[in-house]
Amino acid sequence: MKLFHRYILKNFIKNLFVVQLVVVVLSLVTSSMGELKNLVGNDYTLLEFIRLQLFWIVINNNMSMPITTTVASVASIVQLMRTNEMLAYVSFGGKVSSVSIPLISVGMVVLLFMLFIEYIGIPKARVYRSELLSEITNTPISISRSYSNIWMMDGSNQLVHIGFMDVLNNSIEDVKFYNIDEGGQIESYISVDNIVKKDSEFVSKGKTFVDLTRSSPKVIKNGDYQLPTKLFKELLEVNTDFPTSLTPTQIYNIIKVVRDRGLSTNRYEMILYTKIAKMLSVLVLMILTFPIVISFSRNYSITKNIIMAFSVGVSFLIVQAVMLSFGNRGAVSPFIANFSPLILFVFISILIISNRKTVG
Repeated sequence: MKLFHRYILKNFIKNLFVVQLVVVVLSLVTSSMGELKNLVGNDYTLLEFIRLQLFWIVINNNMSMPITTTVASVASIVQLMRTNEMLAYVSFGGKVSSVSIPLISVGMVVLLFMLFIEYIGIPKARVYRSELLSEITNTPISISRSYSNIWMMDGSNQLVHIGFMDVLNNSIEDVKFYNIDEGGQIESYISVDNIVKKDSEFVSKGKTFVDLTRSSPKVIKNGDYQLPTKLFKELLEVNTDFPTSLTPTQIYNIIKVVRDRGLSTNRYEMILYTKIAKMLSVLVLMILTFPIVISFSRNYSITKNIIMAFSVGVSFLIVQAVMLSFGNRGAVSPFIANFSPLILFVFISILIISNRKTVG
């Protein structure tokens, strides 16, 4: 790596550290105010409160990384422009496009760090935070990671097996209710192919009652058996947001299960692709904003270029948010909703960089 590139790298890492520290402090202040309100009436120590906030920062770290890396890269280029080091570099034959090399290098390291947080940091922080909140508020932990092959007791004499729980689409697939007699034997069971929650009601399909107490089992299709709606309501409410806290690999495994059952995978794909797109946004925002700050014209204004750089960055975030909205509504496919803004603004970045090749 060239000496000038190492110099940019050093400045960028320093700026990134400072910006990230500021973001952490602001996050601590804002989250602490909300946490204090939620914990009113509970006994806890200062150390426990600090741990809660640190876990919350880890959970929300990846959300702020695209912004912090953008601010750090713009700040690094502004420093080079103020000291005329960028002008000297280009005057001696350096290319503006090569400035992206150290920035992208650190961006890749940041991306790997975000992957580490996504796979290890966030899941562990959620569990530790929930356990700590449970101790402080004296409430049971309500985190579940199960979505298939679920066994549970509903009352004292009924065993329930759920083949698959599609929490995003409010449906439960392949359910069997086993009625147990006093001797511990299964005397009958009810099989339901599909239970879907619509508004506050649960609609079942493929309901079958089987009586095993007779020598020849009696089978009744579509009987009037009452479904235990309280059980399903509690199940779906407890698990409503769990896919967003899973790792990309775990969500991909859920998608395969959902697809094998012939169900829609769009909402799960949106969660998976959004996680990936948010991480890639770090690189896109960096190569999108840094060349805008660079200019060698006589009318050059650092303030004006900084505003332009952040305006383009905000434009990217707005387009990204709009496409995500379209994807969540099913207007476009999850892939297009998440990756079309990245592709579009990478192309725009290339055009901007090509216009910053020479002095003048």
